[in-house]
Amino acid sequence: MIRLWGALFVILGCGGIGFSMVQRHRKEEAALAQLIHALKWMGWELSYRMPELVSLCSDTSRQCEGAVSQLFSNLSVELRQQVTPDAALCMQAAICSTPQLPSMAKKQLLLLGQTLGRFDLQGQLSGLSACEAQCQRELDNIRCNSQLRLRNYQTLALCAGIGLVILLL
Repeated sequence: MIRLWGALFVILGCGGIGFSMVQRHRKEEAALAQLIHALKWMGWELSYRMPELVSLCSDTSRQCEGAVSQLFSNLSVELRQQVTPDAALCMQAAICSTPQLPSMAKKQLLLLGQTLGRFDLQGQLSGLSACEAQCQRELDNIRCNSQLRLRNYQTLALCAGIGLVILLL
């Protein structure tokens, strides 16, 4: 009876790892989609209203949700707290304080931090569009055959659990 309970726990544990991988993949996909939306919104705001960077970041955090909202909220706080705000350093601090962001977007956001507030309007808009294009490529790459890949994660995790049970029994 103890062996059966042990076998069940091994299968459930391995299956849980596979399902957590699927959940993490879906969260990264949703965060990238939110980031693309936020970058488009920032571009529109800069084009039409031209707000200062602190208010742009705080408004962007209200337009988004999840990790992206937290990132821009942290960025606006960092920009307010700096005596002479450097957007690149503030972006780096905001990224460090938002660990839920997808790792593939962090590099693009660091590059974006170097263009925000440093150049004229066209330079900032081109930086936003470059970051948006790279994030869109990453999102398309993630979405390519994602259903098949996620189903494979779940299946492989359950099969690994069953294989371990067979080896241990």
